[in-house]
Amino acid sequence: MDALQKAVEFLRAGRKAEAQNILIALVKQDATNAQAWYLLSYTLAERPQQIDCLKRALHLNPNHAQARARLDKLSGVEVKTPSPKSSPP
Repeated sequence: MDALQKAVEFLRAGRKAEAQNILIALVKQDATNAQAWYLLSYTLAERPQQIDCLKRALHLNPNHAQARARLDKLSGVEVKTPSPKSSPP
C-alpha cells in the first residue's frame, strides 16, 4: 500500500493526525501532488488552511472535480444540482 492510500485509510478511520503526518510528508516530497493537497484539506481544522490546500490542488490539476466541489462548499458557493426523482420500488 502506498503512502497516499495509507492516508486515505487513516482518514476513513477518523485518524486525521496520522493521515496529516503522511500527507504533509508527501507534499514536502512532491509539492505537485494534487491528490495529496486535496486530502490534506480534510485533516486541517482551520477553513482558510483547507481552502489554501484546495486552491493548490486546483492550481496543479484544474480538472480535479472533488477539490472544486469541496472548495465551492467551503467558500459558500451554492451549486445547483437537480433534485433526485423518486425511483420505483
